[in-house]
Amino acid sequence: MREVGIVASPNLEIRSAPNGGPGILSGWAVVYDEPSVDLGGFVEVVRRGAFTESLKENPDVSARVQHKGGLTTIGRTTNDTLRLRDEEKGLHYEVSLPNTTAGRDIAELVRAGYIDKSSFGFVPRAGGVRWDYGSVPQVRELTNLDIHDVSPVDGPAYKQATVEMRSARLFQVKKTEIDAKTQRCWATHMGKWLIEPMWFRGAVASIQSGAVHTNEVTGEDEQVLYELTEEGVAIVPIQGQTMKKDSKFGGTSTIRVQKALRKAVQSEEAKSILLHIDSPGGTVSGTEELATVIAKVNTQKPVVAHIDNMGASAALWIASQAQRMTANPTASIGSIGVIAIVEDISGAMDKAGVKVHVVSTGKFKGAFAPGAPIKKEHLTDLQRELDELHELFVDAIAEGRDMARDAVSELADGRTHIASQAQSFGLIDAVQSLDDTLAEMDVKKASKRSLIYDTALAPSGETRATSLQDSRARNEEMLAWNRESKARAEIAALSESG
Repeated sequence: MREVGIVASPNLEIRSAPNGGPGILSGWAVVYDEPSVDLGGFVEVVRRGAFTESLKENPDVSARVQHKGGLTTIGRTTNDTLRLRDEEKGLHYEVSLPNTTAGRDIAELVRAGYIDKSSFGFVPRAGGVRWDYGSVPQVRELTNLDIHDVSPVDGPAYKQATVEMRSARLFQVKKTEIDAKTQRCWATHMGKWLIEPMWFRGAVASIQSGAVHTNEVTGEDEQVLYELTEEGVAIVPIQGQTMKKDSKFGGTSTIRVQKALRKAVQSEEAKSILLHIDSPGGTVSGTEELATVIAKVNTQKPVVAHIDNMGASAALWIASQAQRMTANPTASIGSIGVIAIVEDISGAMDKAGVKVHVVSTGKFKGAFAPGAPIKKEHLTDLQRELDELHELFVDAIAEGRDMARDAVSELADGRTHIASQAQSFGLIDAVQSLDDTLAEMDVKKASKRSLIYDTALAPSGETRATSLQDSRARNEEMLAWNRESKARAEIAALSESG
């Protein structure tokens, strides 16, 4: 479906034509990376490179008056009367106006200042539209488009008609895209995080670029709570980012881990519990609750935590409540701290002509509303809250690891450490493999394991294995991608410093 976008074009101008015609009309069909005005609950941004693929195919693009075509067509790329140039600033167009009624009329209207805007018709290509539903107003990013036509247009009347028509159409798309599951999933990612920052930046970038695909959240009766070895060890996986509820981006639900622990405690077959951790941390929400449950379970059955590759921030808080902690030699451990990232986009909104007003009953109510200026007192109050959460984090590590609080405070600077350093600081007890940890629990690595589900409505044996493998594959994809991202960032940092 073709859509229309309007851009204010102060450079819209008429020059004399060498052939004596009405003149040459030129302007910007698109200005890249500039947000539109509010289009009815959302703003739109055309990203640089959006037309690159389309223009390589030498499309048949027409120049029209008010997008009407027919007798109001004033140029076409196929006969070189319309010329498009993809520049750093945006998509520039130039039209050799025909000596027709439409050509002469548009020349006079532009010269008189009655028409001072440009518009473009486009069709999004597959994957060419990206939504930021977390912003207010929401942002629709256009990244890959087929250009259909360009047009000089008059101002308010046409723009209002276009906005009304397109807003109604896009509302139907948005209703389809934001289903109930997506809304619940998005809500789990909001708020403050206990997470390794480099991993977090890489994860956000990979999701935005489409490198990591979302998956439907599996029903509760289809997910494995833990694996039970023949020797009675309940192996509870904590892989990927931790969040209170299940996420379409993979990771581990802290609520689900709590269920696994309670089920293992109640099981006569489970003699001990192993937390198998490979996680950069996660949301503040759900972390303290899970850590409390682990500490309580540890008084009923032995709980051991083994870290493979990463046990940072929230993952460390969780693991610290086990009676013993081990890690493989190359594991990254630490990142004690709390993080919240806020963006002040008020300057961009002002530039787009959008003024955001926050009406509230208190000076901190509505702080950080997207588009509204962020005040120093807002940042100070956010820091106060993060500091309070940080103190709870330090207390939990000190108590769980039986360390002096001052010693933990010295380590709580956000850095991670390889396993041997973490051991010397007292954050873990031993550097060894998973097999060695199992052997210490007087267990051989079992060749046969049972998969314990959330309910009795588990699927067949073949589907069970597939469910577990798919879950691991999703988390391994995210973890592997972000380990590579971290390495690239470190190399880039070294290059800049050199």
